[in-house]
Amino acid sequence: MLRTTGLAFAIAALPSVLGAAEATLGVRYADAMAAIDQTFAMRREARGGDVVYRGAVASAALTLRTHADVVQRAELSTDDVAKPDLESSPSYVRNFALRGRFVTNLLPSWHADALAWLGQSMRELTPKALDGRPQSRSIGRDGVELRLDLAPGSTSDGQALLHTTLTVQPESDARRR
Repeated sequence: MLRTTGLAFAIAALPSVLGAAEATLGVRYADAMAAIDQTFAMRREARGGDVVYRGAVASAALTLRTHADVVQRAELSTDDVAKPDLESSPSYVRNFALRGRFVTNLLPSWHADALAWLGQSMRELTPKALDGRPQSRSIGRDGVELRLDLAPGSTSDGQALLHTTLTVQPESDARRR
């Protein structure tokens, strides 16, 4: 009887365990990298049945975790001076474009709403983050979460810096964090 009950629990739990291991964003790696691939030189690292791609350029870093060439989790981090000047403007514009392309590529069915949400969230949260209070906000749709994290920093010459991290992952993964 005990073995039968244990077996019944194991069988009942199997779909959720398998689903958790296989949760993806439903976006292929090549589609996630469209128009971004020339910015980052990605390094590939195999981890069991998954592959992690990492790339960095100046003030931006990108990480994509894939399974069977489909993205499971994606993270883009950028650092921008709070008040861009002539020297920092190219980096600021590049990072702005990267954030837009990242959201568009990884959330194809609702990217317009996600971009509007991101713009409004950045306007609302940036002053608080630059005032020394890290900020976080997330939105979810179609089983996928977009999370925004903002944190203050400073450059070597004392200029205010904003660390921005965008994470896209299945909502089930977000709840487990």
